[in-house]
Amino acid sequence: MTINLLGSEKTIYHKQVEWSWLSEIITQFAYFDSTKNLLLKKNYQGNIEGLKQELKQINSYLDLLKEEDREWIGHQFTQLPSEAVLEKYITILSKNGSLNFSELNKITTLIELAQVFREEMISVITPEFLLLKTIDFNANFRPFLREFRFLVDKNGDINFDKHPELSQLFKRLREIEDKLRRSVQDWINYPANSKLLQFQSFDVIYDRFVVPIRSDSYRSDLGLIVSRSDSGQTLFVEPFEMRENCNKRLELIAKIDEFINKLEIKFSQSLHSLAPIINSLYETLINIDYFSAKAEFCLKYKLSNPQIKSTPGFQFSGLFHPLINNPVKNSADCKNDDFGIVISGPNTGGKTVFLKSITLSYLLFYHGFFVPASSAEMYPYDGVFYFGNDLQDLNAGLSSFSGEVKNYLNLLDNVLPSNLILIDEIFNSTSSDEASALSLAYFDELHQRGKCHIIVSTHHQMFKTLIHQTHHYQSCHVGFDAEAMKPTYKIIWGTPGSSMAIDIFKILSRNHPNLTSIPAKAFSHLNEKTVSYETLLQKVTQRQIELDKLINHNRQLEIDLKNQKGAMEGVLNLKLNEELNRAKKEIEKIISQAKTVLEQSKNHEITKVKRIDEKSHELLNQISTLRKNEIETPLEEEKTGNLQIQSAKIGDSVFSHIFKKHFIIHSLDLRKNEITIAKGNFKLSVPVHTLSKSNGPNTKQSVYVNVEKSSRSLLEIDARGMRLSEFQNCVDKALGDLLSGDIPYLSVVHGHGDGILKKWLRDYLKKSSDFKGETPENGNDGETKITIK
Repeated sequence: MTINLLGSEKTIYHKQVEWSWLSEIITQFAYFDSTKNLLLKKNYQGNIEGLKQELKQINSYLDLLKEEDREWIGHQFTQLPSEAVLEKYITILSKNGSLNFSELNKITTLIELAQVFREEMISVITPEFLLLKTIDFNANFRPFLREFRFLVDKNGDINFDKHPELSQLFKRLREIEDKLRRSVQDWINYPANSKLLQFQSFDVIYDRFVVPIRSDSYRSDLGLIVSRSDSGQTLFVEPFEMRENCNKRLELIAKIDEFINKLEIKFSQSLHSLAPIINSLYETLINIDYFSAKAEFCLKYKLSNPQIKSTPGFQFSGLFHPLINNPVKNSADCKNDDFGIVISGPNTGGKTVFLKSITLSYLLFYHGFFVPASSAEMYPYDGVFYFGNDLQDLNAGLSSFSGEVKNYLNLLDNVLPSNLILIDEIFNSTSSDEASALSLAYFDELHQRGKCHIIVSTHHQMFKTLIHQTHHYQSCHVGFDAEAMKPTYKIIWGTPGSSMAIDIFKILSRNHPNLTSIPAKAFSHLNEKTVSYETLLQKVTQRQIELDKLINHNRQLEIDLKNQKGAMEGVLNLKLNEELNRAKKEIEKIISQAKTVLEQSKNHEITKVKRIDEKSHELLNQISTLRKNEIETPLEEEKTGNLQIQSAKIGDSVFSHIFKKHFIIHSLDLRKNEITIAKGNFKLSVPVHTLSKSNGPNTKQSVYVNVEKSSRSLLEIDARGMRLSEFQNCVDKALGDLLSGDIPYLSVVHGHGDGILKKWLRDYLKKSSDFKGETPENGNDGETKITIK
């Protein structure tokens, strides 16, 4: 088993960094199964040009397609059947086989989707769209699409009335079925017959109209037995009076089925010669699905396009773990001359997450994805190796330390020309001093065998101290806030960090009074040099955290001041624009009147000079009035109110002279003499002099909405004798009325037995999240009562 994560096989090392989990998430963005496999099968190890091209295509896809375009593409794929179904249908067509209308409709949807992609994305020049631009859809598919869509809608339902022969056949079928319903109802209502019935209803079983006769009342002169109930107490009998019309009905159904079969063969043969083109369209859609899935995953998880370095090393800014919600982002920089990075600090502080974030970034990178960082520069190493902190192998009889040694020896045999090696808590299961010495010697051996950048986390004091002094490795540690007693998850560069094991034990044992002496005894067992060193590291870390808090606080204050200033400027700009628009309208009105006077004068509609002077004088007066108003009326933001902050109370209603609206007081700032006003989700701090006392806005007038419906809602559907497609349409319409509240419930009469209508309805209701079905109060199993859940 290879220990190189870039190998083709999945190993325990992939599982340790949650690559399997992330891989499962990635595949959810693809529609076709082959796309799901292809997303994780591609590996660009040793193929730098291919990797560059892949990243370039994803970037091009995101640059050229707007968000609504990408959402539209994703929605279109949901209209297609599964990949296996499409491949099966294309194979049948290529062999000159025949598809039914439902299957033909799915192939037609594939053709139409490819055509729509071609028309809508004609301006997008990406390789996955190139084939579509070369196909002439009008020449190849237009005759077929026009004729097929004339008869069959996108749901696969045939519009029989549009075909002259089918229309006549279905008309005759409906007439016979109406006669049969009337006949069977008359038979039931006949007094002598009603005494023989198990219940007052009829059914359609095996395409025969039958009545439920009690088994102890059956006579051979009533008709032929078509079926029986499970208990045997009810016989479903076809009365002799209806047999002839039933036979005619079956003959018509057979003719209709035969005619439909001929149409299906005709349409299938039309597509036979186009099967190779259809297969090319299908492969193109898979290609589009591939890049669409990659792009959507990168967008969803806010990944960035990495730059490829020419020399070993990497640089991450804003690095994060893609599977953690609201992750803390860190930087990471490893140069060509560095030997690697040593990260220390307390447990649960983020050391393992930091190592996994880099590892996952490289796995995504080699599979042609963007990486979880604000920006990244990455060198494509020949090998990437990750070792978690539990390498115990009980099956091989190895302890944690033995298992770890075995893997490190295996690594020495697999060192490549360039290597990125990540080790979480090296030799953590043995003596600290021995582990430190062994680690340093082992790293020296690795560096002699090839170019290695090693990122290692550790608690070993000797190791992190000595390796920090060599200057070949960068030291860093995870922050821990000693005041809040919780990790900050921020990486602090330049120094190693304290493990703080005794301090953390002390905090966690507070609720155990009988254990308080343990931390003090532990300190007494440590020599003075160790305590001083750990204390110094802890103080350095805490000072760094306090400095970061102060910087962040000052930065937030600066942002708040800018936001408040921007908000006030925005309000003033809105009022200024409002005044300008009002003045513009007045000026345009005056100009329009002046043009009218000019036209009237030219057309000799105003013949007297005195009349022209009067009109001119009126316009001059309007201009003077406008100028006077602009000069004398102060800007709205300069108006003052009568509110005093000392008398203001939170929750009071006030009137804003800036917005000309009523607001509620949310909070007071006596120092700044400002009040925060609120209306709904809107909040803004304003000077107190812009507000006045108010009793609140006027009561809102009620608004009444009248809704009229043109069609009558049905409480009951008698579906006996209906075809399945007709039955489904009726139920869909009625369920819409039920969902909108037009009817309290819906009763569907479908008949007894195991008919196709009853089976479809019961299956539909089992899967529905909106509706539930139940047998009516009278216990009639030939009827289903539907209500909203």
